[in-house]
Amino acid sequence: KQGAVDYLVKPFTVDQLFDSVDAALASGRARDRAELARGTGVLDGGLPELAGSSEAMRTVLLAIRRLAPLDAPVLIVGETGTGKELAARALHRLSTRGDAPFLTIPCAATPEELFESELFGHERGAFTGAVRARTGLLEQAEGGTVLLTEAHALPLPIQARLLAMLE
Repeated sequence: KQGAVDYLVKPFTVDQLFDSVDAALASGRARDRAELARGTGVLDGGLPELAGSSEAMRTVLLAIRRLAPLDAPVLIVGETGTGKELAARALHRLSTRGDAPFLTIPCAATPEELFESELFGHERGAFTGAVRARTGLLEQAEGGTVLLTEAHALPLPIQARLLAMLE
């Protein structure tokens, strides 16, 4: 009733396990194709900012629908102008965090000297020009989503600190 498609009786072989997993994946793909063909399920409503009917777009919409309920980081890649931020906003809106803030940090446009302050905030007097305390974007987005655009443009030491924070 909750989506089980097969079961294995102990003892089972690795080949039986792989066969069962392959059959489950094939069943899921067939169900997804049927939903796409009928125009129901994964493509109906909820994503007005993402339009398209190509196979590639259907794949993107399906992925968004599948990933949205998960509480996990998502890496969105693609060429400039392909709608990565739109996909991120759709993921956020359909997720359990949909009512919380969605903040974007343009890594390439943020000066290296200010990036950590923007991200984590700072206290008054922490550095020259810090005349008052400032809440960082991570704290402002508490319970929501933070989109880091062009993170590859950050200097490696900052990328390392960012990775440590994410871990």
